[in-house]
Amino acid sequence: MVALLLVLLAPSWSNARAMEQPADGDAAVPTTKADSPLPDAPPAPQERQSKSFASSLGTAVKTIGEDELHIIKSPFSVSALKWDAIAIGATGILIANDESVLYQVSPSWHNTSIRAV
Repeated sequence: MVALLLVLLAPSWSNARAMEQPADGDAAVPTTKADSPLPDAPPAPQERQSKSFASSLGTAVKTIGEDELHIIKSPFSVSALKWDAIAIGATGILIANDESVLYQVSPSWHNTSIRAV
């Protein structure tokens, strides 16, 4: 359990170090002011707030819970209903035609299929 938590939280710790503000002696990053922001521009950097381990753990648990909820709900979404109906219909057609296909197969193949199992 501890190893799983370390694997989940290690990327956030390394990203936090990379996002730290440069010291006063470091070269300043020039800033430009745009008239209108691009629609896909990343949000403006905010002041860095330190996150505690408990906060990071809570965020990880919340994210995993939301992902699990989406996985559980996905077969019942409107976009998936079309594929569900196709799969159920194809299965029904195969079941309905099973016996008629059985009689169309050569009897010499029956022993082969029995030995294959």
